Amino acid sequence: MKNSIKKQIRKLWECCFGDSPKFIDLYFNKRYTHERNLAIIKEEKVVSALQLLPYPLKVYNQIVDTLYISGAATFPEYRNQGVMKQLILKSFHRMQNQSIPISTLIPAEHWLFDYYEKSGYATVFYAKQQTVKKEDLSNHQPTTAYRFSSQTEFNKELQSYMDNKLKELPCSILHPQEDMEVVLADLALADGDIIVINKEKNIVGFAIIWQKENVIYINELIADSTDIEKDLFYFLLKSNQGYDTIQRITPSTQEKGEPLGMLRIINLESILNIFAQNNPNQSIDFNLIDSILETNSGYYKIDKGICIKKDLQEGVPYKNIVDVTRDLFLPLNPYMSLMLN
Repeated sequence: MKNSIKKQIRKLWECCFGDSPKFIDLYFNKRYTHERNLAIIKEEKVVSALQLLPYPLKVYNQIVDTLYISGAATFPEYRNQGVMKQLILKSFHRMQNQSIPISTLIPAEHWLFDYYEKSGYATVFYAKQQTVKKEDLSNHQPTTAYRFSSQTEFNKELQSYMDNKLKELPCSILHPQEDMEVVLADLALADGDIIVINKEKNIVGFAIIWQKENVIYINELIADSTDIEKDLFYFLLKSNQGYDTIQRITPSTQEKGEPLGMLRIINLESILNIFAQNNPNQSIDFNLIDSILETNSGYYKIDKGICIKKDLQEGVPYKNIVDVTRDLFLPLNPYMSLMLN
């Protein structure tokens, strides 16, 4: 039965997404498991499915478990019948049962931001495109302190460097070793590379890159300083003959970027407790009605580092789950890597 469902979901993926057979092989060998899958089945046929992939989220000084929705798809003949809405609700209930307080996703198309917002997701992850031309670096004087090397493995030292840099941020999605193994396998399909930057024996940055036509694309770049980033750009354009442009999509603020990813709070009380503990001088209260996850509904008061939840109170303003999510997370400039996309 499990193998039959997996085969059907692979056909669903092939129908709905434009990925290569090699990438689909990778996904279903490395990412997909029966336990991570949710599906709507009608008359023994999978009509809609998604996968829930675990990612830790660093919020303030705490690590919170999240599930990232991947591969959400419905066969064309079953669309506009509410099956995806039913499936998303099913995923919320699973998260509640597993005490997962947050769900995240990256909409596959722009119109889906509005669609997922109806289920309580808020856009809190933003990105912007940076273009670097060879002529932009004509006056750049690179330092001789850095050594650039290419490697195909994400070893423990590099994993530790990435974890530490991401944990320096107020809010960021983290990438376990298992996830990085899949990222590298995907990178290999695109003939990509990891460029590691060392100063003496210490890692001071790395980039995940791939090339197409005369452009070098950077999917991820983490470094100790912008000067190191500029030296990397100089190195890439100088050492790759025939390439004159670097395209980098980097996480950004709401004011400067475009929508990238969304977040849905499954357990509001637990997230407000984290917020209260890290903002002891803040005092707010509000009523909230969450029509999809009624366990979130209630009156909340944050004062002196403590969150209290009660039944709805008279004379108190109402908020919805999307606005509350934006209020909590946008000031933190949450970081979502394009390695998820």
